[in-house]
Amino acid sequence: MGELAHPIDLDKKLIILAGLNDINYVQSASKSEDMDVFIGGLGLQKIFGHDGKLVITPMMIGGLEYEKNSRINGDKQFIGARANCFYQFNEKIYLNAALGEQAGFYKRENSTFLVERQDHQYDISLAILWQINANWMLRPQVSYTRNDSNIEIYQYKRTDISMMARWDFR
Repeated sequence: MGELAHPIDLDKKLIILAGLNDINYVQSASKSEDMDVFIGGLGLQKIFGHDGKLVITPMMIGGLEYEKNSRINGDKQFIGARANCFYQFNEKIYLNAALGEQAGFYKRENSTFLVERQDHQYDISLAILWQINANWMLRPQVSYTRNDSNIEIYQYKRTDISMMARWDFR
């Protein structure tokens, strides 16, 4: 994924992102889900306050998933919106929150359910970044995803709680 940030003025940046993912599953039972994913986005990053401790970035995204091995639902087009909020409490503790919605439209009639699949996915996440020292950072995070679909077997709700430890080599 590549990102380009172009300053508009002292507290705003235009954000353009683009990416290509080549997704290939190892297990033969999942090979039908192999795909190439193209994604693009356009957003505006806004810094609030003279100290720059609050940064909010709303963004529109869109893309295509190209099937490789006759995926039952075919190719998918998607479009959505995301908002990211970053707040610095002090020199060592930061908060990162994100909210997103995405609609996906598949291009082939599902032969089992005799409809073209359509999904709406919603997600929210909250993370705290703790810079312990110059090299170590801890990031506990909780995220929730809900996927609504016109084909019931593709509906789900997922909560993920994770902890990441990061070491920067300097």
